Amino acid sequence: MFNYQNFIYTNEGIANYYWPVNRDKISDLISKMTRESTFFLKNNSEIDLVDNLKLINMYLILKMANLYQRKILSDAIKNSKSINLDTNIFKSFKNNNSIVEKDYLIYVRNGFRKSLVKKYKFQNIRNLLATKIRNDGFIRAELNDVNFSNDIVSLSPSILGAEYLKKTKKQPYLIKIADFFPGVTSDDLKKVENNKKDLKFDLKIYDDYIQLFITIFKENNLDITEIELRDIFEWNLSFMAYIKYYQKLLAKNQFLPSKLWTGSAGILFNKLIAIEVRKKGGFVTIFDHAEGANLTINTSTPFIEFQEADEFITHSKTFVNYLTDASIFQLYHDNCPSIISIK
Repeated sequence: MFNYQNFIYTNEGIANYYWPVNRDKISDLISKMTRESTFFLKNNSEIDLVDNLKLINMYLILKMANLYQRKILSDAIKNSKSINLDTNIFKSFKNNNSIVEKDYLIYVRNGFRKSLVKKYKFQNIRNLLATKIRNDGFIRAELNDVNFSNDIVSLSPSILGAEYLKKTKKQPYLIKIADFFPGVTSDDLKKVENNKKDLKFDLKIYDDYIQLFITIFKENNLDITEIELRDIFEWNLSFMAYIKYYQKLLAKNQFLPSKLWTGSAGILFNKLIAIEVRKKGGFVTIFDHAEGANLTINTSTPFIEFQEADEFITHSKTFVNYLTDASIFQLYHDNCPSIISIK
């Protein structure tokens, strides 16, 4: 393991320590990929493929940001002497198979964690006890306990949601998200990869979309290799195949609320349910999260959270102003949700 005790800390940071990936450049890169891909997808919304690309886009942007950082690090390691880079900081990670690139496709491929699908004996009693113990305003329940025409259904509790409940006196029912996707099995998930070869879509639109990222990399003096482009293509195919799989399962579920509350729409399953609810004329409310850590003029919250929302609940009027301004270049449509402050 790398010995962090060797660091010498000063008021300016860590002495004699250099990290070649500039955080501001990463932020600018992500902002540009967000703006340009959003504009492209917004102006090609009549193409069927685009619906899938809109769902995948935020995850691809993160993947491309990771690729950018790997390329910068690789070049820095090769030229470590000339830029005074201590390569010892990478030794603990070398040939470590337990370290995997954080890629959202991994979570989609693995399905729901066990705690979300496990059914207990006396589940209704467990729900009642959890509701009383947590005392956060959310009623833990099963699908058949809810009137989906009138009741509010929430996919996750939140601190902000609990504060909002104190003001509104509403009573949302908290349902496990996995319950909306009946029949997910590890065997079926393994078959999804084989089904991706049957997907058909407009390759011209796909190529134009990917060209946006190629151009942005070139502007940063980096090339995306043919091998990397092939990997990105296969990654997109896999993602589309899993989306199709989960959408089919969701379509089998007769229980879809007319009033839906969710936490982060960055979670694909939240996003898929929200889309189906709105298709059927339902109303989707999304709650801000991360304890307000996304308060910045460069926030990407509208890009992640507003696409499938009718209203967005946030912390204060300052957040409302920041999010309203940021939403201008981050939405695939012209309908910004109502942004509501709890203060």
